[in-house]
Amino acid sequence: MIPGLLRTLLSIVLVWFVFRWLDRMFSGNRNRNRNRNRNGNGNRNRGGGRKPDDNRVGEYVDYEEIDN
Repeated sequence: MIPGLLRTLLSIVLVWFVFRWLDRMFSGNRNRNRNRNRNGNGNRNRGGGRKPDDNRVGEYVDYEEIDN
């Protein structure tokens, strides 16, 4: 019973590592693009790196009750 359990666990771990390796091989370009955006090279389309104006809290909306 124990050798079968160990063989099953080893097979699961091996399949998991192979899947991770294949995922990294075929998604390499996608990860490189994500890293470029994190490094600041992708900020060109975001308004030149300006900080948003956080002084505004929000709009006040006045609601009026209607009798039916």
